[in-house]
Amino acid sequence: FDLQSRMAKKAEILGLDWGRVAENLYVLDAATYPELREWERFVEAYRYAIEQYKIDLVIVDSLTLLEAYRGALKYRLAELMRYNQNAGVTAIFINQRSAEKWDTYDIAGGIGLAHLADGTIIVDYGRVYYEDQMRELNAKRGEFVRIVRVLDCRLTGFRRERIRVKITDDGFLRKADAG
Repeated sequence: FDLQSRMAKKAEILGLDWGRVAENLYVLDAATYPELREWERFVEAYRYAIEQYKIDLVIVDSLTLLEAYRGALKYRLAELMRYNQNAGVTAIFINQRSAEKWDTYDIAGGIGLAHLADGTIIVDYGRVYYEDQMRELNAKRGEFVRIVRVLDCRLTGFRRERIRVKITDDGFLRKADAG
């Protein structure tokens, strides 16, 4: 399944017209085109696509592919965010989390990345240990669960509670039944 086939299948499941989606979809695929892993080449292609095709919504998956040194991610993100702000582009950036810890604010590139973003939402998987986790997730100590949690969201009120989720057979994230 290549990327386009997977996206077409998701559009079908959601009842979207794939033709309309595809005509408005531009992909910079650094997995297929390794030269896009070089920062200067990526930024050049990114800006060209936005300006040439009048793109106003971007999803970058994943930030960690753009910089081998995780500490430099915040500088890369800041550069993209400045450009997006000036170009009127809304962006959703996907990032990885530390595999050693779960249900924390630790993200690849450090907490500085979260401070740059207008909103930070984690999707996480781990073992329940603490009383507050057990209570909020209606889970037993030692049980593995998947959660979604808003860590930060500028200009709006939000709750920091954990929401138990599952990944459906067709690959979507859905709120899970308690317990």
